[in-house]
Amino acid sequence: MTYSGGTWTSGGSSGSYAGTGPYGTVTPLFYPGPGSATCGGTITATFVWNDAGTGTEPPPALLLKETSVAEWYGDAGSCANGLGSPVVETEYPDNPGGTCEGTKWTIKELPGPSFTVTCSPAALMTLGSGSPNYGFCRVNYTAQVFAARLVLGGEVWKDGTTNKVAIGQKVTAQVVLDAGAPSPTSYAWTVSGGEPFADYVVTETLPNQNPQIHTAVYTPYQPGSTAATEFYFRTARDSASVECQVTLSGISGKMSLGAYVTSLAPTFHDRYAPWNIGRPELVSKGPPRAVVADGDAAVVNMIALFGAKRRFVTNANGGTDWDPTLGLLLGAALDDSACRNGGQMGTWTFVQQFIDNTTIVLEDGSPFPHPPVNDWPLDGYYPFKDIYVEPPGSGQRVTKNPSPGATYSSVTGQFTGVLVDNPNIAWTVAPGLLIPGDIRFENEFKTHMLYFAPGFSKPVPIRQWRWQVSGHATKSPPQLPSFPRGVWALPNASAAVTSQIPFPEHPLWTRAVTPPPAP
Repeated sequence: MTYSGGTWTSGGSSGSYAGTGPYGTVTPLFYPGPGSATCGGTITATFVWNDAGTGTEPPPALLLKETSVAEWYGDAGSCANGLGSPVVETEYPDNPGGTCEGTKWTIKELPGPSFTVTCSPAALMTLGSGSPNYGFCRVNYTAQVFAARLVLGGEVWKDGTTNKVAIGQKVTAQVVLDAGAPSPTSYAWTVSGGEPFADYVVTETLPNQNPQIHTAVYTPYQPGSTAATEFYFRTARDSASVECQVTLSGISGKMSLGAYVTSLAPTFHDRYAPWNIGRPELVSKGPPRAVVADGDAAVVNMIALFGAKRRFVTNANGGTDWDPTLGLLLGAALDDSACRNGGQMGTWTFVQQFIDNTTIVLEDGSPFPHPPVNDWPLDGYYPFKDIYVEPPGSGQRVTKNPSPGATYSSVTGQFTGVLVDNPNIAWTVAPGLLIPGDIRFENEFKTHMLYFAPGFSKPVPIRQWRWQVSGHATKSPPQLPSFPRGVWALPNASAAVTSQIPFPEHPLWTRAVTPPPAP
């Protein structure tokens, strides 16, 4: 920083101010009057950003502190420090005088690599003949700057000059001021773009714990009023903005600090299109899961209504394919290479919710207790238990999700994750045990694909599939001798994926419902 400008006169002499601060002059008169002295003109302070070879950008805002003093002593005079401060009259032993001094703080946003500040302090003194035989006038001016920054942290990384973070990764932002700056009195944060949220927590108790707790709670982002804030982005955005309005002690107006962050999402690769979901069928199954003719279920130990025909077939590559004829088969892979800071990889999994409005009437006409489920509980487990892995080039789905909580690497080409679900009603058949005579089956599902970014992160849903299975099965009266317990008919049935939503809202639930075993 350098100073320039301003002149002084004293008697018959004159000159320019010199120095780097405090900047100004003292002009004594040591001769019998009459005489005069002046200090005046505009002082310019020039600031130039010095990155010390680091390549860092100038701070987004500065706090400018100007201190100015103007003073005179003699028979008569005047002074003004250029900052609007009041003049205080002084009485020296022999002559009067005056002093004008003060400090002014100013917020300077987006100063750029260089800027200038001007001030015009002035002082005038006149000296008559007689005693005392001297007087003086002077001005001193100093300008300082204190940097103000909004510092991003958490999992944010730099790609050149661009701040980047993956969806679900933790973002922290903090206001930092240079030592000596005025104290902040309030903060007001704003985050625009990327749909920030504060938290997403899934709570599960162990199977042997009581009471059982299964919840998923989403907390929206609420701008805070402290020097720091933290959040997670839910969606991708090229230039999401993080801004804080700061008020400071002794300074009018508010200082605005901001930064831009690019939130990144993995690329979704659909491996099955359209989704493989089949028409509900009516089958009976006997050990070992052999499909037998429809009709007389008394000869086997299980009947599966609206269940899937499960069969294994050998493909052209000699591998084994899992081929459900009913239910949802989702195959997907993710490429999160753009979301990584270094070599870390994200993971992902499936989670599912459902509603059930099925009604069952037994063969004697009495209703079977089957309470409706309409609050979208968790379907069994977190994550969903029937997930398989397809190793690259194998043509097989051989590795099943080993336990709740398992997730998969998201490197494209390493594998494809496959979710298989086969909604059904199973019933144990035994002599003297009533079985259904009429079933109206109605299930609806929301299947979510959750992405877990590397580092400290929260899961983010990147896809939601909504699908339904419904139908009506009814059993005829006994047809002796072939079908002593009647023959099943399927008047109507349907199954379909009804919607696919990218980056949906987080799935929420207050309980988990595990399908009961067959009666």
